[in-house]
Amino acid sequence: MTRWAGRDRPAFSPDAIHQVYRLSGGVPRRINRVCDLALLAACSEEQQFVTGEVVESVYRDLIPAGSIEQPAAADT
Repeated sequence: MTRWAGRDRPAFSPDAIHQVYRLSGGVPRRINRVCDLALLAACSEEQQFVTGEVVESVYRDLIPAGSIEQPAAADT
């Protein structure tokens, strides 16, 4: 049996993982901040795991605008 942090299933849904990457740009410090707030939000709402909607909500409502800059588009 596979276990994640003492759980039988991951704490983040596949959509949540995608949203974390999209919103953080893959930067470790940003990933940690978004994930920490998303886990707290999901726990406070008594959810069993973090969904993409929770990640979006945390990013929109709890992270001050401009504190996590979106990565610039690559020049082609």
